[in-house]
Amino acid sequence: MSLRLPIVIGIYAFIVVFLPGVPQFARLFDRIRQIHPNTAITVSVIALVLAAIGLWVFWRKPNGLLYTRPTPALIVLNMGLIGVAFAGVFDVFERLSGRATSLESMVLVPTAFMVAEAAYLAIAWRMARGPLGGRDDEPPR
Repeated sequence: MSLRLPIVIGIYAFIVVFLPGVPQFARLFDRIRQIHPNTAITVSVIALVLAAIGLWVFWRKPNGLLYTRPTPALIVLNMGLIGVAFAGVFDVFERLSGRATSLESMVLVPTAFMVAEAAYLAIAWRMARGPLGGRDDEPPR
């Protein structure tokens, strides 16, 4: 059974749903909400274009970075770029629907994607090493 879905959904829900309600983060997002909507959509479109270029560099075959050197750091960065792309598309559609855009999703979504992927990779790495109490726990000689 894959643990990816419960881990990723749990962490994503915590960061995107519950974290903005914490008073310290609410103050940070109050400052982000004060950014003018025209500036916010400009930042979102630029971030979307840069994320698309970054994803192309990562995914292009056969020379993409995820095909030639798939390291955990690049996998986490890839998830961050996917988060930026999702948030950018969401902001563009929000603007096209006539609503004012904000950069909250541009901060939260990539952060949630990267933290969730890093947590999954760490748990998968630990589970692949076998049960606790093996040779790793012996004191050095």
